[in-house]
Amino acid sequence: MKVLIVGAGVAGLTAAHELSSKGHEVTVLEKEKEIGGLAKTYRYGEFIFDSGPHRFFTTDEKVTSFIKDVLGDDLIIIPKRSGVMLLGKYYDWPLTLKTVLKFPVKIMISIALDMVFKKSYKGPSFKAYILNKYGQTLYELDFGPYTEKFTKIPNEYMHSDWAEAGVNQAVIDKRIKMDTTLKIITSLFKKKETLPLIYPLAGIAKFNEKLAAKITLNGGKILTGQNITDFICSENKIDEIVCENTKFPVVDKLIWTAPITELFKLQSLPIPNLKFIAIVLFNIEVNEKPNVDYQWCYYIDKEVVFNRSYIPVLWSKSHAPENKHGICLEVTCMEGDTVWQNPESLLEKVKQNLLDVGLVKERKSITGIHIEKIKDAYPIYEIRYKDELEKSKATVSKYENLILAGRCGLFWYNNMDHSIGNALDISQKMTDKTDKL
Repeated sequence: MKVLIVGAGVAGLTAAHELSSKGHEVTVLEKEKEIGGLAKTYRYGEFIFDSGPHRFFTTDEKVTSFIKDVLGDDLIIIPKRSGVMLLGKYYDWPLTLKTVLKFPVKIMISIALDMVFKKSYKGPSFKAYILNKYGQTLYELDFGPYTEKFTKIPNEYMHSDWAEAGVNQAVIDKRIKMDTTLKIITSLFKKKETLPLIYPLAGIAKFNEKLAAKITLNGGKILTGQNITDFICSENKIDEIVCENTKFPVVDKLIWTAPITELFKLQSLPIPNLKFIAIVLFNIEVNEKPNVDYQWCYYIDKEVVFNRSYIPVLWSKSHAPENKHGICLEVTCMEGDTVWQNPESLLEKVKQNLLDVGLVKERKSITGIHIEKIKDAYPIYEIRYKDELEKSKATVSKYENLILAGRCGLFWYNNMDHSIGNALDISQKMTDKTDKL
């Protein structure tokens, strides 16, 4: 079987590895000059930053086994420690009894009253979902302002699926149930064992590099810098992918991990109302140890320009020179807006906010700032996204040899382990010649 894969992110590379290892002829087309998709590693001299707090965590034994097999001796097991800044103070996340005891008394009373005197809110919105599950206090304190800050969209226009997906991504340990106020409170008194994270010693890109090496060894091809300009179709098949002056035949199957919206652009069809959030990263070199010891931390206050921070040396000590540290700050935006076009305009605000939240003590400790941009980072679940997505999938379903995969291809708010699992399942079904994928 000859398979063409668009996108050399985690999903595309995993599928390419699995199919090529079983003897199938695989070619991967990647638009960027480097592989990795949303999971990249940036190096500035001796400083190493990933494109966010990427790590592997899964209870799926098949996915865990795959990750460990790919990384071999290049993996480390690290404990997980994350936090949130609320009301000007840092708290552990997910919530623990120790965390709750630090809350102001009025806040705790208000949360308890929300739990006892619950109101019912109707509708499919994110706002209604959170109010029903957590109550007014936690909505106003945390979930409401953070989500609007992150998505740039009013909460009443976000679908409740964003709430379910967002909470799952934040909690990580699926044994900790956080879907109702009552479960939050009762979970505080249960002894919790924090599950460890799997991480590549030299940065998340090492996973992609090792996968690519295995694909090449299996006879597969990975072609970077391939900008798709068109695809040629018959009535029910995609026959060729056109990259500027080169045509790539789709002999058997095409696995598409690029944004689903790109399929419509290439065919000059009406583009579905499916939006992606972009990210601007500020990778900061500092001459002092950060005051915060969370690997990653969420910032609720809208006066703080960044949504999340992460500290690379808390993943691997090799990520900064001795006695120096890196701090990665994530700012969400829409591609083409003011932040995307001119992120340099935020530099002074970023520096001041670093001091405001206590990540650094002195401005002079900041010795370098590197700006990186990431397109199509998160799919946005607006209130009518399901209808748009179903219509989009129905439109492209006429192509019998097309398979959508990964975060962008499926318009799926997920983690890397989910994309790996998705690619493993697709590859297995293709190998088994299952009719329906």
